[in-house]
Amino acid sequence: MGILRKNNRRGVSIKYKFILFILIVVLIIVCSVGSVCYSMLSSVLVNDITNEMNLIVGKDASLINEKLYRMKDAADSVNTYVINSIESAYDLADPTYRQQFQQQFESVFVSTSQNTQGIIACYVRFNPDIVGDGRQGFTYREDEKGRLTLTENQDLEEHGSEDSGYAGWYYDTVSNHRPTWTAPYYDSANDELTISYVVPIYKDNVLAGVVGISMDFNDLMSYVSTFTVLENGYAYLKSGDGSIHYHPDYYRDTGAHGDEVDMITENADKMNGESTSGYMIRYQYQGNDRVMTFKTLANGMKLVICDSYTEVFSGRKQLIDWIVIFAFIIGTGVVIAGSIFANEITKPIMALRNASNRIAGGSFDVKLPPVTNDEIGELTGSFQTVIDHLRAYTGEMESLAYVDQMTRVKNKAAFCNLKMDIDEMIKDGAVRFAFVMCDLNYLKVINDTYGHQAGDEALITTAEILCKAFPRSSVYRIGGDEFIVVLMGNEYDIREELIADFNEEPSILERSEEHRHVSIAYGEAAYDPSTDINSQSVYGRADDSMYAMKKLMHEESGTDLR
Repeated sequence: MGILRKNNRRGVSIKYKFILFILIVVLIIVCSVGSVCYSMLSSVLVNDITNEMNLIVGKDASLINEKLYRMKDAADSVNTYVINSIESAYDLADPTYRQQFQQQFESVFVSTSQNTQGIIACYVRFNPDIVGDGRQGFTYREDEKGRLTLTENQDLEEHGSEDSGYAGWYYDTVSNHRPTWTAPYYDSANDELTISYVVPIYKDNVLAGVVGISMDFNDLMSYVSTFTVLENGYAYLKSGDGSIHYHPDYYRDTGAHGDEVDMITENADKMNGESTSGYMIRYQYQGNDRVMTFKTLANGMKLVICDSYTEVFSGRKQLIDWIVIFAFIIGTGVVIAGSIFANEITKPIMALRNASNRIAGGSFDVKLPPVTNDEIGELTGSFQTVIDHLRAYTGEMESLAYVDQMTRVKNKAAFCNLKMDIDEMIKDGAVRFAFVMCDLNYLKVINDTYGHQAGDEALITTAEILCKAFPRSSVYRIGGDEFIVVLMGNEYDIREELIADFNEEPSILERSEEHRHVSIAYGEAAYDPSTDINSQSVYGRADDSMYAMKKLMHEESGTDLR
């Protein structure tokens, strides 16, 4: 009997062992694929958000730098003129010579400063040690009507370097022996918080004086407060060393703080860099988990954009939940299917694994197995849904980054990329292109008369007109009311005909029953390899041509250039 009982005992068959082995392997593969997918898709999501935030701060920083570079160019041009026009700094000691020399550049300097938005003062002050008087030079300050008006100079010799509101800008610049961007300071004469760009004028290593331009820091902060950052984020400025954070809502109050208040938890070593390109900084502020990116501006300050960590990465939490549900459903299906169709599911599982590895490598252009009416089909469909969502998400991010959301034409970031591509083609010596610089006239009049919605409609109409006039060319909105058309290929060859047709259109198009008008000034310039070293020189000529037309049109209509 004992022998019989032994013979009647049956172990697990090889078939069931094989099936069990296959099921275990399948479960391991599903878990591995899910983990890899989560890890890699999460990495892709983090990289996309990081790139988006750095792209936003870079774009916004370029807008601020445009204002700062205009200040710098105006002051530097006067410095260059003075250095090239005098034989010696000591010639300025002669009052008659000094007065005649000053008259040669004063009006041009003031006119340039007046046409630079945000400028509240411009000045040239001569070295008191040479001219014998701390008041010599000129100072123009903004009056009640927004015009730069000649004002009485403060005596530099009556104020020390510690008196930043009156003379600190002078002594700090002289002490540095180089052009200086001041930190925000209270200008006693203007009764405003101010930043200045001041350049020392040296002739043969002898200080002749200084030239400077000042901007209302409150206006700059108001401009920063208009920047849109993701859904709930915001932008602010901070000093280059991080000692002061100038938040638009509280920098005037005791709420202002420095970097020491922020508890950096990730990428602390990036805080002292020029930018967070390729990274973002995670930190704790007042118990809130936040992330930031920044870009150093031309004046040494840093533009920061930040948002809640939870808000920024809400998509990753959804991804985790999605993958957990997805893994549970697919795992259950694979276990059931594997017990019945062990041999049949091996091949599609391997195909799915290969596809997921490509996704994990960052490629969404994958070919999934044919969808069948079983659990593998569900797996395939779910993966396809993830791929479609990620592809749509990536496309949406690119649209936000490179398409102007109002007019639906390309934006300035896209134009900057195109210029870089064109410059590379110029280096290779094989490129033909032209720029048509366009500007919507009377936008301020439209806004003031009919409201900002009408102004937006005018901008949209302008974009539509340009797209219709140049149907095969790229149209970019590069500023508030500025557009540029890039003519290449066939439209470059027929550009004169296109521009002629565009020019024959009525210069003023009546829109709607309220008779809102759209008027476009434009200027065209084509690349000339004998004179143009890069795309910027072509851009400058097109802009100059456009500005000349705009000025003429505004003179004829009796309106200013805004």
